[in-house]
Amino acid sequence: MKKSYSIFAILLVLSLVLSACVTAAPAPEEPVVEEPVAVEEPVVEEPVAEEAPVTEEEPMGEVLKIGQLGMLSGAMALYGEQQVRGFELGLEYAAG
Repeated sequence: MKKSYSIFAILLVLSLVLSACVTAAPAPEEPVVEEPVAVEEPVVEEPVAEEAPVTEEEPMGEVLKIGQLGMLSGAMALYGEQQVRGFELGLEYAAG
């Protein structure tokens, strides 16, 4: 019984020593993030239907603030920009 504990202890110490000798993988290079180019589109005015005035019977309620958290710098910057863009498109779709 004492012999099996000794073998187990030796294997445990050996595995810890060998795992400490492993070199870390090099850090990946950060991708180059290109800034989007602003394109000015011609303004087309469309007739706007008049909305019904808000009466005291139909209160508007409190202002609803919607936001998000995202990583916009570092290694996850590309995913963060895609997340922001998708979030904005989703709000546009839901409002329209």
